[in-house]
Amino acid sequence: MFLDIHTKIFIFQIKYEIILFGNEIQNTYSVAKLTAIDEIKEKINSNDYQIQDIPLLLKALEEIIESESDIKKQLADISSLKILITIQGVINVYMEIKNGKFTSGEKKISNPDITISMGEDIAKQIVGGDEDTATAYINKKITVSGDISKAISLRPVLEQAAEILGLDIAG
Repeated sequence: MFLDIHTKIFIFQIKYEIILFGNEIQNTYSVAKLTAIDEIKEKINSNDYQIQDIPLLLKALEEIIESESDIKKQLADISSLKILITIQGVINVYMEIKNGKFTSGEKKISNPDITISMGEDIAKQIVGGDEDTATAYINKKITVSGDISKAISLRPVLEQAAEILGLDIAG
């Protein structure tokens, strides 16, 4: 089959436009798909982080654990751990490790192994790096019920994740 030059040019232009359009869609998708890590870093860097962003922070933690093999290995031996964090009058969030897999969310879970409770002011100070969790616990600014040693075992994981996020969370 013989095509004249104009038809060949036209077909080439269509193929080229399809390729360009496909790349635009792909680039748009990549830009639109911000990760929780990106979103929380943006909030932290612009000093726009609020206590209500804790679920986003926990999703970023999930992403970090999933992508960082050395952090993931630290959780591998934990068969089951449920932690409820209550910021009084503001939000309830949970962290759960089951068979080494970390998940989190915004809700009050039943039968947590550990419950950590604090006021909004102390939560802001901890996230901002102005208060150490251990000191806050000793000074009774935080209450913990359950086996605190299990919570302490997560400290290295949380410190590594905080470093990746650029947070200065002092233990």
